[in-house]
Amino acid sequence: MIDGSGTILAQYPNHQDLIGRQFGDHPLVRAMLGQPEGLVTATALDGVRRIFGYIQLPGTQAHIAVGLDENEVLARVNREMWTALGEVSAVAALVLLGIWFGGERMLVRPIRALANTAGRIGRGNVNTRAAELPWAAEFIPLAVALDDMAGQLIAREQELRDSNSQLRELAQVDALTGLANRRTFNERLMAEWKLASKLRQPIAVLMIDVDHFKLFNDHYGHVQGDACLRKVSGVLMSATRTHADCSPPAHETEVPPSFQRMAGRARRSDFAARYGGEEFAILLQGADLETALQVAERLRREVENLLMAHAGVAWGFVSISVGAASVLPMEQDSPQDITEGADAALYAAKRQGRNRVVGSAPQTLSQAS
Repeated sequence: MIDGSGTILAQYPNHQDLIGRQFGDHPLVRAMLGQPEGLVTATALDGVRRIFGYIQLPGTQAHIAVGLDENEVLARVNREMWTALGEVSAVAALVLLGIWFGGERMLVRPIRALANTAGRIGRGNVNTRAAELPWAAEFIPLAVALDDMAGQLIAREQELRDSNSQLRELAQVDALTGLANRRTFNERLMAEWKLASKLRQPIAVLMIDVDHFKLFNDHYGHVQGDACLRKVSGVLMSATRTHADCSPPAHETEVPPSFQRMAGRARRSDFAARYGGEEFAILLQGADLETALQVAERLRREVENLLMAHAGVAWGFVSISVGAASVLPMEQDSPQDITEGADAALYAAKRQGRNRVVGSAPQTLSQAS
């Protein structure tokens, strides 16, 4: 505490040697006398640098100042500052962690899941349903769009499958009769030929021709001619041998088990095709000539029993001529030879008056050549 002239009236801590002395030129005293109140940082009378706050006592010329050690104040400020900085850093870390966790859960994971879904769709797994997964509201339109795209791909794939099926049917099936066409018959004959050669089993072919079909067409018209061919083809499909009719050859027990499994009893059924025009062909698996002639005669009788009127023949109804051939294929032989043999037998049936069955002598094609 100082008076109006700068004389020390009192001091704490108590320094008796300073009380009563005048320090008008001291920076602290000069600042206190210069204005009624304020703050100043200065070196105290005891030599310690302090931060002072001072004020003039009301109604007097005396001033009182209170000072705090500058180092202690700054140390406290530093502690508070570092404490605040630590708290801010902790809050920032928590905020960043929350942003990372929320972004990972709400943004990155959904985007990654959508990318995986799109990848599965791109790889052909179009049955994936993205909209069924739990999404944030912002991702639902994209998931629905992916599902729509997958649905369109499924529809397009089905269209392509249907188109391929139709093309395959057009390439393999005769449109008029519903039987296999000549190309399919030749492919089936080649496959059965190779298998019969390995299994050492006979194979037979029937070549069938509708007698005087041109006269039928000329007399009744092409519409009736097409109807006639459809009826004959129906007989060929229904009157050939079924699985139950076919018994395995006696020598089949000598066939290796692997070949028996390859052949399979269920395969023992006949294969009919429209060979061209009014001509048909039937492939008989595992049939010798006697069996082939029996099947051929049954087909001839069934067509005869249709009693379709035919004014162009002496007997007055539609009939067929059948040529049969059966061989035991060899690996060096060609399946074309058996069709030529059956075709030769068919022409023999026509020369003998038609409406009959003629078979070629059973032999291996190697012997025939």
